[in-house]
Amino acid sequence: MDKIILNTEKGTVKRMDKITISKAKETVKTGIRGYLLKDDKGNYLMEEKDRLPFYLEGMPGVGKTQIVGEIAEELKIGFVSFSLTHHTRNTVLGLPVIETMDNGDKYTRYTMSEIIESVLEKVNEGFSEGILLLDEFPCMAESIMPVMLSFLQNKNIGRHFLPEGWVIILCGNPPQYNKASRKFDAAVLDRIRKIEIEYSTEDFIKYAKEKDLNRTVIDYLELYPGNLYCCNVKDGNLELVTCRGWENMSHMLKIYEEMKECPDIGVVEQYIKSGEIAANFYGYYIKYFPGFSKSLFQKIISNKYGEDEMRILEKQDIRGQWQLISYVMQYIGTRHKGVKDGTKGQLKLADETGNLIEYLNKCNCKETVMAKLLELIKDNKDILLAFARNRNAAYLELCKKMYKGEVA
Repeated sequence: MDKIILNTEKGTVKRMDKITISKAKETVKTGIRGYLLKDDKGNYLMEEKDRLPFYLEGMPGVGKTQIVGEIAEELKIGFVSFSLTHHTRNTVLGLPVIETMDNGDKYTRYTMSEIIESVLEKVNEGFSEGILLLDEFPCMAESIMPVMLSFLQNKNIGRHFLPEGWVIILCGNPPQYNKASRKFDAAVLDRIRKIEIEYSTEDFIKYAKEKDLNRTVIDYLELYPGNLYCCNVKDGNLELVTCRGWENMSHMLKIYEEMKECPDIGVVEQYIKSGEIAANFYGYYIKYFPGFSKSLFQKIISNKYGEDEMRILEKQDIRGQWQLISYVMQYIGTRHKGVKDGTKGQLKLADETGNLIEYLNKCNCKETVMAKLLELIKDNKDILLAFARNRNAAYLELCKKMYKGEVA
């Protein structure tokens, strides 16, 4: 909700709410263009001290780091990225070296910071202007905090300065999403332009279409927009579903499809770290997986499948097997909807259901999945009658076991 921060005679001024990732990108990109604007003589219009670093704060995986790289690419300027959680005082400040003055006195100086060195390498490549991204800024070690505060204000680390045409952008997560993340005090807040970001399903779907992500992922999120993002603790376990996770999984799904392989639900759970959302998506995905087409269903129920079709089921775990079976059952039910007692349609229904069971037995389908299928058949009167009326010895024996003599 908006927070009132100022009362005036004409009304109230409200604090701007969190913005979406696309709006954040637009804001930062425009700001950098302003920072790098020059006069007719080639001098920057804005003084270095006024070019405050941007700080993008938002939940993990929302796309903060990615949009910074995109901005650099679109503005055709250099880009250097550092994660401050991976650096120590020595790599940030430089290594201490003992020097001797002309009068014999000794003093300590520091070698060039890896951060400044990486930027200068880009400058030597021809990028006189660029973006320096310092990721995980709120998680940096206490030992480098004074150095970084000075860097934000003065753009120098020791005796080495950030080139004039380079802009600093910081990224981080709010403390509620990262235990190592700290809240900024007034000294830091006064040196940055803070932008708070929230996720947007609309933004992500637009991005997904532009990047040609897996079509099933896009369709699923359009159908279940509330499942784009999740970060909470359930039964003592952290559940985390992010934009990054959906994108990474999308690329992996494309590889599986290129290999004509169907991933099991375990693959989905490696990216979508919520059991409920992962299972929901997997059920949706497997229904539209190219290998699980009507032609496969037809081969199974007509007993015309081979090793390739058997391998599809054998490679699935229990949930994957059940998803496939349930869709085959739906397919059978749709084909024989409304068949009447004693008709050829009912006999065909029994044959096709029986072929499905044979297929499952040949594939060594998990016993729990078979039990679940038989329970489903038990509650389906059409299939029950079809089994009974078919009088096929194997199917009839199965019915007798299932219904304890209820079938004559």
